[in-house]
Amino acid sequence: MKQYNFNRAVPMVWAATLSLAGSLLAAGIQTVSQGVRFPDHHLFTLLGLIVLCWIVTGSRELVALRLFYRHTRRVASSTFSRMVQFTTRAAEAAALLFTFQPFNRPRTEP
Repeated sequence: MKQYNFNRAVPMVWAATLSLAGSLLAAGIQTVSQGVRFPDHHLFTLLGLIVLCWIVTGSRELVALRLFYRHTRRVASSTFSRMVQFTTRAAEAAALLFTFQPFNRPRTEP
């Protein structure tokens, strides 16, 4: 198996950027719903982290990100197909439980 080497600081920068973006999203939702003051001074920090992500992400990191994306897409599609197969089998089994059984009455009409 091929080993992909990349700088270990890059995922940390990406994680910091995503966590700050998530906290700003949560703060924005709280601002809209509860009227809390939005911490707009963190927008400049987020902009700086985005620029830092753009600077530190090189070709080796992009190769690793593409590999991770392909792997997760492959795993997600196989998991989804297994879930569909399980659901189909469960629906077919449930359909057998609720089949229409005609009443055992004698026929009164010819």
